[in-house]
Amino acid sequence: GEIFIGISYLPTSERFTININKLRYFCKIEKEKNIDIRLAITLFHNGRRFFQKKIPLTLNSSTSIDYEIKDTITENIPQNDIHSIYVHVEFNSKDNSFISSSSILLGEHTLYESDWHKMLEYPRQIHHRWYPFLG
Repeated sequence: GEIFIGISYLPTSERFTININKLRYFCKIEKEKNIDIRLAITLFHNGRRFFQKKIPLTLNSSTSIDYEIKDTITENIPQNDIHSIYVHVEFNSKDNSFISSSSILLGEHTLYESDWHKMLEYPRQIHHRWYPFLG
């Protein structure tokens, strides 16, 4: 599956914002069946966790392919620390027959390093993108 996330950084107010908007292309769900999932967004600074938010959701067959989330996380991060911040987005689902987990990592020296540099190079803009879950 994939997640649609927007990231932005305001250097004057030192605010880092993550917009979690949608999920898509997840497992096919049978009629009359619900799957409980949890998104966990964790912020790390120099390898230490300093913020975590868990978002519980329920996917069912009546909803479309795209699942709306519409959640925002805003944290105060000084300009000299923004280069050592990592964002870990984890997806966990649990059903009677299976448990699955996957994640993405945003920040410098990651697979999505170019998006992180774009956010720092063009501040005050929200940089949206579909990120595929790995794992």
